[in-house]
Amino acid sequence: MFQVVDAAERGEIDAEVGLERLAAARTSPPPFRPPLHLVGSPLLAAGPALILQAGPLDLLVASMLGVAVGALQLYRSRLLEAYVLFLSVVSAFVVTLAVFLLARAGLDFNPYTTIIAALVTGGSF
Repeated sequence: MFQVVDAAERGEIDAEVGLERLAAARTSPPPFRPPLHLVGSPLLAAGPALILQAGPLDLLVASMLGVAVGALQLYRSRLLEAYVLFLSVVSAFVVTLAVFLLARAGLDFNPYTTIIAALVTGGSF
C-alpha cells in the first residue's frame, strides 16, 4: 500500500492504476503462513510488555493472549468485510475478560500492562 501511495505522490501512476493496485493487494494472499503468524503474535505482544516493564508472569500472560488475538486475526479472512470490525471488539473483550478472571483467581500480575501488550497484536485488523 505504501508503495502505491508513494508512486501516486510522485506522479508515476494515476488514480485508476492506484485503485487497481490497491484492489490487487487487498485480494493477495497474506505474506506469512498461519503457523508463522501464530509464532509472531506472542513476540509482538512481548515487545510492548517489556517496554511497559512487565514482570515474568505479565510477559507470559500477554504472550499467551497474543496468540489468541493472532488466531482471531487468522479467522478474519473467513468473515465478510462488514464483520471484520467486530473482531477488534471481540479481541478486546476476550483479552480483558481473561486478564481480569486470572487476576480474580489470585495471579499476581499487572492487568493493564498485560491487556495493552496483548491487544497491540490486534492493531493490524
